[in-house]
Amino acid sequence: MKKVVSQENLISLQSYRTFFESTSESSTNRNMIYKTISTPLFEKREKRSQLSTRSAGRIASPSPVTISSKIKNRNIHQDIQVTPELASQVIKQFLLPMFEADGRNIAAKSRSSLFGVNSKENSERTAKCKLSDIISKQLNMTNKELENLKNRWTDAELEKKRIQAEIDEVKGNLIGSICTLNNLKYQIQETNKSMKSEQLNASLVNQQINEYRQLNIKKEADRIENIDQLNKERIRNKMLGDKANELQHWNAALQMQNDIMGERLKGLYGACEDLCGSEKSTEKIDNEHQIIRKRCDDLFGFWVKTEEDALQTTKSCIEFIFQNDTTSTKRLGYRDEVRRLKNTMKEILGAMGKKVSQAKDERDTYEEKCSQMEKKFKEINESYAKVRLQIKEMNAKRKQFGLNEEKLCKNCNRPFFEKDNYNWSCLRHAGKWNGMMYWCCGNIKEDTPGCVTSKHESRDEDEEEENEPTEEIEKKKYNKRCPSCREIGHLPSQCPKDPNARSNVSQTEELDRIVLAKRRRDRMGNMSNEVTSKLKSMNKLNQLGEIKTMRSNFGFEDIEEVRMAAVTSPPINVFEIAKRKSERSTTIKHRRLTRTNISLSKELAGIIDSNNELTPKGYELNSSRRSNLKLSPIDTKNPETTCETEKGY
Repeated sequence: MKKVVSQENLISLQSYRTFFESTSESSTNRNMIYKTISTPLFEKREKRSQLSTRSAGRIASPSPVTISSKIKNRNIHQDIQVTPELASQVIKQFLLPMFEADGRNIAAKSRSSLFGVNSKENSERTAKCKLSDIISKQLNMTNKELENLKNRWTDAELEKKRIQAEIDEVKGNLIGSICTLNNLKYQIQETNKSMKSEQLNASLVNQQINEYRQLNIKKEADRIENIDQLNKERIRNKMLGDKANELQHWNAALQMQNDIMGERLKGLYGACEDLCGSEKSTEKIDNEHQIIRKRCDDLFGFWVKTEEDALQTTKSCIEFIFQNDTTSTKRLGYRDEVRRLKNTMKEILGAMGKKVSQAKDERDTYEEKCSQMEKKFKEINESYAKVRLQIKEMNAKRKQFGLNEEKLCKNCNRPFFEKDNYNWSCLRHAGKWNGMMYWCCGNIKEDTPGCVTSKHESRDEDEEEENEPTEEIEKKKYNKRCPSCREIGHLPSQCPKDPNARSNVSQTEELDRIVLAKRRRDRMGNMSNEVTSKLKSMNKLNQLGEIKTMRSNFGFEDIEEVRMAAVTSPPINVFEIAKRKSERSTTIKHRRLTRTNISLSKELAGIIDSNNELTPKGYELNSSRRSNLKLSPIDTKNPETTCETEKGY
């Protein structure tokens, strides 16, 4: 029976819901009726029916209901038709009793108002009102639950969409990974094929390497033979190079003579162009020109012959040297000396390398100090700029006070007021302090008052900025030519060729500078004297009878002398040149050996400076040149041949 009742109740509930949803005019009435139907009483009855069916074992346990299944069933719309029988039952059971109760309540109110008596109907009505309040509260609760369920449903839909999007992403990633797997499999197959081909190539390369090793052994033996031949050829080439240098030297001398002759011929042509006179003078000039051309042709032919003779003589000398090559033992001795000197030089270079590393470390420390000083300088400049701005502001304020403003004199750098400024207020010197005295007035003290009197002159800030020396002005000063030496890069006060001594520099340095400048001048004078003497000796040999008459007529003596020197110059003796060259080379080698011995002896003896008075045994000081003080080793056998080494030579 319980089962039948529950089913009937369910059918009635469904019928009521469908009827009110279709026939109600407003949403408020629908909600109220729906709330009355879904009351806890109906839920209790359903629970009791389910428990009875479970205890009897007639009905199986229901499956668990999930939120998703509820949402899906909720979206399904059940089309139920409302019959007139259902409508009549609802009106009889619910609507008519409600209207009857309202009519009773109205009658009870009228009675109570007339007779002042509370009837039982009022109590029943209050009870019914209480029940209606409870039912309305339950309806509100159910509405809230419905709203919560709707929110959950929307959240579930959003989560479903998010999960679906994630699933799509995962599917895309899976497809991409499958593609990459296929690509990797294909690459593995390709790499296996390439590995097999490389293994075959490696085997072939190993075979080729073995063949090349055998060839390398043969080539190494051939290379050793070629090295021996190269050493022999180098010795021959050195000899030929020495002879070629000699020939180049004499060729340069001949070219110098030709240049001199060319310059004089240019002068002759210029003089001929400047000549003006009768036809006889022009004829004489033409004759002279023809004679000069003939002589030049003769000179060129003679020069060619001399060159050919010199080449033949050098060839004969070279053949003679190769035939009489008996200097192998001397070369071995020189090689031993060279090795010994190389070892000593390596030791010296190692010591110098250590000194260089120490100097580098010192340079790094000085660079760090310089960077720190630059930073400080920048900070000071910034602070200076700030102070200048403050001073400008203060001066702008002070200008309002007029005569009471304190100003700074640009001549004596002293503050003053305009009201106290007289013609004798400013005292200054016309010249500058040179470290010893003032040249303007002869005062010896630096802080003596000035010898020139005048008014104070104020210094404006704009004038200060204009008068400040800039880098561009200094560069322009250094780009100008020095008036004493006509060179660029220094001021006249810093000229190294100035013969006068300076007062603001140490006297020893000034004496050394003056001595060096004097030596340079003497050296240049000696060179010019040698050149002039050679030219004069060449001019003395120019004596021909035919040219004397022309020289007396025209007066071109220098051209005649050059011409005669070219004609009457003696032939070149190659053997004498070779002797001079050998003597010169021996003297140069001796000087180099003495210099290396001097440097080694200085380092071993521990000579620190040229100003030290102590000298080791076997050395003497050259007292004639104190400015360039150095040691010269004494030859015990020949004390006169002491080698003097000077700084700068």
